[in-house]
Amino acid sequence: MMRQKRFAVGLSLIVFLAAVPAPAQDDNGFGGGNNAGGGNNAGNNAGGGNGNAAGNNAGNNAGGNNNAGGNNNAGGNNNAGGNNNNAGGNDNQSAFENNATGGDDESIPSNEVPPETPPDDTPPPMNNATPPPVNNATPPQNNATPPPAETPPPAEKPADNLPPFEGKLDLRYQFDQKGIPGIHTFVLHWASPEGNLQSIDVLVTETQELLQKIAVPQDRVHLVIRELTEKKDRLKDRFFESVDYNFDRFSDIRLTAKWPYKVGGKQYLVWLFDERQNRYVLSEAISALPNPQPLLKTQRIQSVELGGHAGFEFVRRTYSINKIGKLRVQSVVSQKIRDKKGNTYTREVRVRINGDMQRICKIHVPTEGVPRRIWGGKDVCQKYLTKDMPTEQKSEEVRKSKAWR
Repeated sequence: MMRQKRFAVGLSLIVFLAAVPAPAQDDNGFGGGNNAGGGNNAGNNAGGGNGNAAGNNAGNNAGGNNNAGGNNNAGGNNNAGGNNNNAGGNDNQSAFENNATGGDDESIPSNEVPPETPPDDTPPPMNNATPPPVNNATPPQNNATPPPAETPPPAEKPADNLPPFEGKLDLRYQFDQKGIPGIHTFVLHWASPEGNLQSIDVLVTETQELLQKIAVPQDRVHLVIRELTEKKDRLKDRFFESVDYNFDRFSDIRLTAKWPYKVGGKQYLVWLFDERQNRYVLSEAISALPNPQPLLKTQRIQSVELGGHAGFEFVRRTYSINKIGKLRVQSVVSQKIRDKKGNTYTREVRVRINGDMQRICKIHVPTEGVPRRIWGGKDVCQKYLTKDMPTEQKSEEVRKSKAWR
């Protein structure tokens, strides 16, 4: 009986509480107002008194939580019947919860995680951003002119209109010394009629044994056998000779460097015979002199360099040579134009005295008339008072040679 009374009192209390209007929510969402899910609305939509109790509890428990406002999970939850801890936030909503919403509100609550969107098979959009411009600028080029490459000389080809070469490409030389055949025989070799002299073979005359093969420097020699050949058995010039340059009684050899040559510009390549080595050695010192000539009487080497005015200007030098082939200037005779109108030249003579070069004479040489001594001793200057180029003596006679093909 007592239990029935208590149940009736409790039921009356519940009905009274349901009739009491819900307190209004302030602007900040406190007090379980409309933002709490509208407790009465949640209860009514739930259908029945239990729904109101659930709605009230949900509204009261929302306690002004900003996130509880208008959240479907705040009301109509299967566990909403007095379970405040599970009010709102269950993603697996039941059919009762769906009926509570009435299906009218299709919006997704703000604090509810939306269902996973099925993967979209559509490929991602292409990146239509304009790619960075390609640098089509031509790289700077080094316009500096490269140094010209050393090109080999063109191959020598026979001229089309040249007659067939009747001679041979080897010339043999044997020099006699006072009627006695020389101990050496020399063979000059060309590879072709239009080619340059290639080598000189030195043979022992008695045995014809090869003693030495001299390679001719191609950059210093120009001797083409076709140009040198006048007839089948005759040469235009004597370009290979035997001469004693160092006055040691052994014959040396000299080769004309270039043919044809200009008057006064003749050059030689000179090889001195070295008795100890039994070979011919190129003398760079003598080969550098213009037109060197040995003077046997004074044992000097004379060199003349012609200048202008048809050779009236010149420089004549004489050199001594020692046993190792070293040269030393002993005298210099120079002549230059003095008066162009009167065609008069001044000649000066310097000689080495006591180790020093000293000027001993000065002479005026007219083109017409007799040379006149300006200063210097009469006896000393006498041999220089000539119209022609003064020389100490004639050069040594070149030994006769026999050349055959």
